[in-house]
Amino acid sequence: MNIDRNLLRKYFTNLSIWFYIFCFMGVLVISLMILTYQYEGDALILCGGALIVLVAFGSASWIFYNHFHLRPDEKTVGRVIGEDLEQYRRVAIAMLGLTDEEVIGNYIYLWGPCYEDISLVESGLVFKPLHFRKGKDGLYRFTSYRVMVLVPTARCLGVFRCMHSLLENRYWENETGEYYYRDVVSIRTLENRSLTLTFTDGNDFWINIPSDEVARKLYQSHHVPFVPFARAVQSIRKMIQFHKDGGPRETL
Repeated sequence: MNIDRNLLRKYFTNLSIWFYIFCFMGVLVISLMILTYQYEGDALILCGGALIVLVAFGSASWIFYNHFHLRPDEKTVGRVIGEDLEQYRRVAIAMLGLTDEEVIGNYIYLWGPCYEDISLVESGLVFKPLHFRKGKDGLYRFTSYRVMVLVPTARCLGVFRCMHSLLENRYWENETGEYYYRDVVSIRTLENRSLTLTFTDGNDFWINIPSDEVARKLYQSHHVPFVPFARAVQSIRKMIQFHKDGGPRETL
């Protein structure tokens, strides 16, 4: 979906401070006009005050219109997030230098908000400027996501990880690796939301996945498939085990 990312920024911000300043100016000038008219009746002061009121409320109205009328609705934001996150299946293949024919079974595709944002949501916070917002539908939408894609091939396991920015539609901290399945040393989990793969060369690939309770508030709003934490861990372990000793292949 083609959308001006500056409009998305409006969804994750509140009204400009200038809106409140102009409104305050308008109320203040109206009060002064009333007092002046009652005690002095100076027409020039009334005209000047009226002009200031028009400018103040006109500016406040423009800010209000620009913020709320042009701000995308929650469904639009969710669709944009979904389309952004879906692209990383293709990005992972390209970054790993693989082709579709080399992939065995399905990708294991994991994503979730930043750990700090997840913690704030779990603490009950409903809004953090330019980070996340709880919508009227009770669901959360975020501006940054960590993505990890595991790509199984006959000879190795390809791993791609990055951070995605919704407001800029770009990724950074991207990292790739190709490992023989026997080089997977451990699959560690922490509190049912942190998943780490460790390899023989000492590299770690990790991702934070929200708890099931928080996930229910997230994933329905993103219009993109997700893998629950327990299923992700089980699928990865079965996939690794298959390529190590010939067990059945797991698909998502």
